[in-house]
Amino acid sequence: MTAFALAFASIVSRIPFGTLTFLLPIYGRQLGASASQIGSPFPALAFVLVGARPMLDPALDRYARRPFPPHR
Repeated sequence: MTAFALAFASIVSRIPFGTLTFLLPIYGRQLGASASQIGSPFPALAFVLVGARPMLDPALDRYARRPFPPHR
């Protein structure tokens, strides 16, 4: 049951971002945006995530990550 709940939470948490990446270009085109204006936020997000990851990893390892399943 725990594996199912974890898989379900993982899928549900990704729905908003997946919807955004699908609908943002359509909505942008309706507003009259060019292809470069529509596509520029996606690589920018990737660069920010790649740049921030080395700085955030030590804090995540220390404060946020817990072993799964927790040891008794």
